[in-house]
Amino acid sequence: MKSPAFTGWAFCISSWRFGLGPFTFYAAAIMENNDQRYLVQQNKISDGDKKPPVFAKVMRSKEGVFEGVSFIKNKEKATIMTVTQAQEVIDWAKKKKAAAHEYETKIICLGQ
Repeated sequence: MKSPAFTGWAFCISSWRFGLGPFTFYAAAIMENNDQRYLVQQNKISDGDKKPPVFAKVMRSKEGVFEGVSFIKNKEKATIMTVTQAQEVIDWAKKKKAAAHEYETKIICLGQ
């Protein structure tokens, strides 16, 4: 599990009773817990357990914008993601793949 990621700063200026005392400036880092330990696994329903599953490799633009998914055999090269990102992959695959109904697509934990 990754450590929390820095997402921004929170600022607070306080004073004693309407500016009559010294000002205190507080700055606190806002941390978000990005629990990136999930993969998206896909199995063809008609194959049963005969063939190994494939895993999602997410394609993103230079700006980090989600563009699509490729399903690859190599689990080590698959994209590790958060649950939210994994659900985005599943939604995209169901919408964009014509034969999506032929596959079982699920989110699995990294160690599975």
